[in-house]
Amino acid sequence: MNQPILHLFAKAAVLIYVAFVCGTQSEVVKRSFEAEYVGCFKERPSNNGYVNYNPSDRLPNYFAMTDGQMTIERCVDFCRFKKYTYAALQASSNCLCGDEYYHQEAFDCTMSCTGNPAEKCGNAWTNSIYSVCAKGIFGSDCQYICDYCDGGRCVLSTGECIADGYDKSQYIGCFKERPTPSGGYANYDNQYRQPNYFAFQDGFTTVQRCIDSCREKKYTYAALQAKTWCFCGDEYHPQQAFDCSMPCSGNPYEMCGNLWTNSVYSVCKKGKYGPTCNDDCEEGCDVCLISSGFCP
Repeated sequence: MNQPILHLFAKAAVLIYVAFVCGTQSEVVKRSFEAEYVGCFKERPSNNGYVNYNPSDRLPNYFAMTDGQMTIERCVDFCRFKKYTYAALQASSNCLCGDEYYHQEAFDCTMSCTGNPAEKCGNAWTNSIYSVCAKGIFGSDCQYICDYCDGGRCVLSTGECIADGYDKSQYIGCFKERPTPSGGYANYDNQYRQPNYFAFQDGFTTVQRCIDSCREKKYTYAALQAKTWCFCGDEYHPQQAFDCSMPCSGNPYEMCGNLWTNSVYSVCKKGKYGPTCNDDCEEGCDVCLISSGFCP
């Protein structure tokens, strides 16, 4: 057999071997390091906003660098090297990394990057967010497919699926707060609240912040009341209301209930449950208990 034919057989054998090996794990993909722009989002506030800001409240929470040579590529490459999922550019010169970001959308990512004035690097307390790998891809070289994320984003180091913020399907509706046994709200005793866990109340309340807080506490529902209040629980008072018209204190484009009235959300998207909202509810459940997957 002559040399060219032997070469063809050898090449075919290698391809068959590679196909066999790759078929037993997440498919390896060949792609360039293409970061994807996620959007413009506010920095997560401390309890007192951004005055005397506590750096531990940042989201993303790993402070990478600040200097006069900042570019999108430089920040993305550094965050990928550190094995983080997102790169955030803030106030022209700051680069932060992390596996999550604060989901309050903003529209003022207009400051030029110090290293390339043609690029935008956020604003004061506002982040230009990039995923270091494209949607559906993970790994230190962005070389693996997230097999179970339906094309969504996944954690760079593990491939675990990420929820990209709440969507409209999580809105359950507008409902009255549960009244006291006397039938009203005078001299109200908080033990009658439903949902019954008080999460926080301040001037920076948003729907996403309340949902995130309730998910962290492993509750099924998040309820926003009277602009500033966030409550969590595994049940809510089912008396429908129609006056959830107060703007949220942290985002006037969202509604946060009204006096003694709750805007109620499920903390997971429909049909999902679990600490990362990646597990499937029992059959027939649109919304299920976050701890068990059973219908409420």
